[in-house]
Amino acid sequence: SSNVIDVAADYITIRGLAFGPTQADIDAVKVKSGSYVTVEDNTFTGVGGISVSANSADSTGITIRENTFTDLNATAIYMGCHDGQSACTAADVLLEGNLINGVTSTGVGYGMELKQDSWGVIRDNVVNDTQGPGIEVFGSEDSARPTLIDGNFALRSRTNASIEVGGPTVPVTNNIVVDQKYG
Repeated sequence: SSNVIDVAADYITIRGLAFGPTQADIDAVKVKSGSYVTVEDNTFTGVGGISVSANSADSTGITIRENTFTDLNATAIYMGCHDGQSACTAADVLLEGNLINGVTSTGVGYGMELKQDSWGVIRDNVVNDTQGPGIEVFGSEDSARPTLIDGNFALRSRTNASIEVGGPTVPVTNNIVVDQKYG
């Protein structure tokens, strides 16, 4: 009935582990509070909740790289809170070199999501066969906090565009998008 790993500290690295399957609504790695958390070279399979989230408090320097996410039942990566700065932001996020293959959800089922006023770099990921957007970024009102979406391969979102941008300061460059539903 609880998450697999709850993080409540700074400067933590989670590396080389296999997560899943989990029951519905059970997250694999949840950053409840903390900054400079690195999640790398892990495997997430059949996770029933969010695989990696930082959506409970402000965080800085979250790095998620070189992980494999397959056959998920909820969003793979969720950074920041729904209404942005009034609740929490994820600042200076790096999402790099991840493989997401298969997200089916009764909700939206994103591959990667950076909520409003959260920002960073999303590059060199492969996102395939998601229920909702493969990559969703809501942008930041502060032009000094852009989110770069670069060099990703996004294939087949079942219900949305494979890459969706919902706000300002989001340069989108050098991506390949194939077989998207909309957009």
